[in-house]
Amino acid sequence: MSTTLIGFLLDVSGSMRDSLALKQTSSTTEKELTRAEYTIRKVLKICENEENRTKNDDIFILAFGLRGNNCCDLVQLLELVDPNKDRLPDPKRSLIEFLKANGAPYSEKYVTSYVQENQARFLCKVFASKPKEARLIANELPVQCRSGLASKATNTAGYFTSWKILRRFGLDPIQNSEKSLQYVAQLIRSFVKPGESPNSNVITKQQLEKLMDDIEPYTYDMTPMCRALKIAIDTFDRSSHTEKVLALVTDGDATDGDPTRFAAPLASRKIQVLTVLLTSNNIPFPRKLYFDLDPNWVPAHKKMFALSSAVDNTNSALSILLERGWELSPRGKNRLFVQANHPVIVDEFTAVLNQMFTRGSAVWNMFSRVSLGMYINSSKLELEPNDQIGGACYANAVAAALHLATRRVWGRSGGHPEFDDMLKQIVAEFGSDGAQTAMRRPIVARFSLSKRKKGQVNVRDQWDDFGEFFKKNPTGILKSKDIGNHNTGAYGGHAVLLVKCEPDGLVFMNSWGTGWADGGFFRVENADVLGLKFYDVFFLESDLKPEEIQAYKNKGVETLETLLARLPEHVKQLPYVCPLCKRSSPAASFNGGIVSVECPKCKKRFEPAPIGLMLG
Repeated sequence: MSTTLIGFLLDVSGSMRDSLALKQTSSTTEKELTRAEYTIRKVLKICENEENRTKNDDIFILAFGLRGNNCCDLVQLLELVDPNKDRLPDPKRSLIEFLKANGAPYSEKYVTSYVQENQARFLCKVFASKPKEARLIANELPVQCRSGLASKATNTAGYFTSWKILRRFGLDPIQNSEKSLQYVAQLIRSFVKPGESPNSNVITKQQLEKLMDDIEPYTYDMTPMCRALKIAIDTFDRSSHTEKVLALVTDGDATDGDPTRFAAPLASRKIQVLTVLLTSNNIPFPRKLYFDLDPNWVPAHKKMFALSSAVDNTNSALSILLERGWELSPRGKNRLFVQANHPVIVDEFTAVLNQMFTRGSAVWNMFSRVSLGMYINSSKLELEPNDQIGGACYANAVAAALHLATRRVWGRSGGHPEFDDMLKQIVAEFGSDGAQTAMRRPIVARFSLSKRKKGQVNVRDQWDDFGEFFKKNPTGILKSKDIGNHNTGAYGGHAVLLVKCEPDGLVFMNSWGTGWADGGFFRVENADVLGLKFYDVFFLESDLKPEEIQAYKNKGVETLETLLARLPEHVKQLPYVCPLCKRSSPAASFNGGIVSVECPKCKKRFEPAPIGLMLG
């Protein structure tokens, strides 16, 4: 069974006190969230969305930037400061008695005057779990706490440093930090007092501020990002999860070294890394992903970019961003890195983590893209290059393209033709005279290279260079310099199938068998290297039979229902306003599919609009 371990590295250093939003809109009624407050809320939302979808995924949350012990398991910290857990009738008195029993009998004045009740409660929980360190802790306190004579002195300067000393002992080294998503969501919600919110799954601004007040004494220090990354890697190494994802949220550079040294270890462990850099600067294109580093970025931006993972544009999760107007890199891949100066940008980007579908058309496009994307990405296994016979390269390319196109017709009348059958039919009808025969056929890619004429000996041609390059470099990328300018006066055409665009070049499927080049596939830097001409193979809806159109719609509805079933229950109950009667009903009560739904109140049908625009 596939399981996922999601790791969060959350910056709680000094600068995270600042507001996340660049500017406050006039319509905002609540005080703006600090970056740290927003980050906690974001983690809760992700946990809640995921906890209703799966019972097999786990999470760990490392907070870095704490005072004293500068990196900790945030879940452990929340457990210790949880006011609803292990209540003490008089936390200060309990702390005084504990210190008295462990070498600090005169600590009452210190505790009474300088330790707040919530701090005393926290320390009692910590010390109860560390009995062996009790005397060591007491010895760190000022002499006034340990000596009766000193305790009568009027100078209390020593007291003011003691809280930091006590706090330094407050957190254990991070061990076994993995927790279920359900547990983490419930823990964060435990800070919500009963009756304070009509929905226990929603943490309000006031409740969030209360939570932050409880943990603030331990936060807002330096930025030990490197230590946090090292702990995260160790945590992933101890896990047996099949999928591993790490999200890093910060607003600045590390204060303990260069974090980019962890990029290679993360990549080698196949850990998908998303990085979010919070900033107050103006961002010209906030909804944009990059594959190439921008030389104008500041060092912190460049380092977060280097840590992030690269994914193909065909990755199904990126469909969510496309639906929201994001721009993807034209290089065919993107780094999972974003600069954000507003919560909306972070919300949209992190939706990739938990596939938060917000509109019918998004689900429809996701279904379409996954269908084609998964097939293209697996074509190397499912559609092996054939050994070409004679000059039938065009037939191989055409048959492959048509085969891929017909596979997209769900419920195709007569079934899906086999590749070999299509190849034989094309050769039988059009012959095997090579690429020249197929100049007006729907070939994906066609090119010509110089060849030797009959009778020419000791003459090198471009086909020699082409073949020799891939013999020596099966997985190499062919460039213009690798093809010599051999003018022999004759040219030979060839047809191949384009299967993928990568940042470094184009990937083609040849027809010379799997023993050639990279299992029958080869790479070219760009179209100019071979003078490629491209042809598209597609079908129109008007070409489909009625039963094929209906089969596709049925498949879409089936896919939509599967996806909607995985949504949290409170999302299904969100109010949705009918654009016709203007009345609100729970989203789950609308009947229909992706293209058309029926309002439960006015019984009229309409095309669903984005939920985000229609919520009441």
